[in-house]
Amino acid sequence: MEIKEIREVIAERDLYLEGQPQSHIRVIFGKPQKASGSSHDHALCPYQILGIGDEKVHSAAGVDAVQALQLAMEMVGAELYFKLNRQCDRRLRWEAGIEGDLGFPVPAHLEQEK
Repeated sequence: MEIKEIREVIAERDLYLEGQPQSHIRVIFGKPQKASGSSHDHALCPYQILGIGDEKVHSAAGVDAVQALQLAMEMVGAELYFKLNRQCDRRLRWEAGIEGDLGFPVPAHLEQEK
């Protein structure tokens, strides 16, 4: 099952580019939903990064809604830290972040590469 749009936003975070406070990068998470058309019960959590990158809706799959949301947050963290922030010369910022922290987790095996 592919999710093409986020119908119900349950959480969001705004980021910006250092030196460009008018820049607006928005990360949104949709309400996790049961995956249909699958032989296994699992949940999908849609997410989207707007203002940078491909802006496509992606989703993370988990055994339940909580795991799907946790994995979506890690996928966003990996995308931000290891792709988009590097493309922006590490200028992505979050208003509550300290020393480049963007406030998203990354998979444990990638933590030291942040």
